Amino acid sequence: MRVTTAFKRLLRLDGVNVTNVEFAATVVRVTITLRRRRLVCGRCGYKTSARYDTRPVASTWRHLDLGVWQVELRAMLRRLGCPTHGVVIEGVPFARPGAKLTRDFDDLVAWLATRMDKTAISRLCRVSWRTVGRACERVVTSELDPGRLDGLFRIGVDEISWRKHHKYLTLVVDHDRGVVVWGHKVNPEDLTTNQAAQLARIRRNRGGIWRAYEMKEQFRAIFAGDLTRDEAAERLDRWCARAQRSRLAPFIKAARTMRHRRDLILNAIEHGISNGRVEGLNNKVRLIVRRGYGFHSAEAALALVMLAAGPITLNLPHERPPAQAAA
Repeated sequence: MRVTTAFKRLLRLDGVNVTNVEFAATVVRVTITLRRRRLVCGRCGYKTSARYDTRPVASTWRHLDLGVWQVELRAMLRRLGCPTHGVVIEGVPFARPGAKLTRDFDDLVAWLATRMDKTAISRLCRVSWRTVGRACERVVTSELDPGRLDGLFRIGVDEISWRKHHKYLTLVVDHDRGVVVWGHKVNPEDLTTNQAAQLARIRRNRGGIWRAYEMKEQFRAIFAGDLTRDEAAERLDRWCARAQRSRLAPFIKAARTMRHRRDLILNAIEHGISNGRVEGLNNKVRLIVRRGYGFHSAEAALALVMLAAGPITLNLPHERPPAQAAA
């Protein structure tokens, strides 16, 4: 068996031919050519047989290591005129658009990122921290289910700190599936005046301690789980009326809030849900952030959160059948 044929089977990259293999001190350089004739835009999938030109230098990608050797793929690629993205380099079936890593290497790094810290990944895979973050972002962009928001019925919303100095992510959790379906970075200046005031408000009125304790117990009974929606609505309305007459400023304000959010509270009682699942996932997210030893961007942190707690099933390269290796 020829060396080129052996490496074609070892690399398991569909849609390419291996034309040359060169062994250096620490790197195996594999020259490949694409079998297809038509050019494809890697961003939108536009296909054409018209070639704009050929790049004067070879494109390179890092592939899965072969023992102690790093594997580098090299190919001379053409450029095409895409009606949407202009003149671009043709896409390849074994790597995501704009990546210097193959799809298999991206998936390996992303899988490791959900299970070990970035320092260990950098040492094991011989890549930089930033490369790990970019790989996670690419995998999430391509693998995250676009229909994950369809049919949402019961959700939880919470914020998690991904870095010191008030760097936060807002996460939306699907209670039925127990996964994070959406996330966004939050800036402290986005908080409203009312939200900031609520965070700072903890007051105790010594003259109304007993009344406050009694109303607290009545309020807790509403959420005991043994009431129907109509019964809970009746008790909640009575509690709000008493709180309004209590002359205790915190309870008066709480009553206004309860009335304003009455339907949402009754929904939670009717469906028997709480922030428990959200807090559980937040603990998982905190562990991920702590294990990552810091991130350079919110996008990288959010990508890792979606990889570990989102609706993504990430298979390692050897777990996929050969026909799906370059899918």
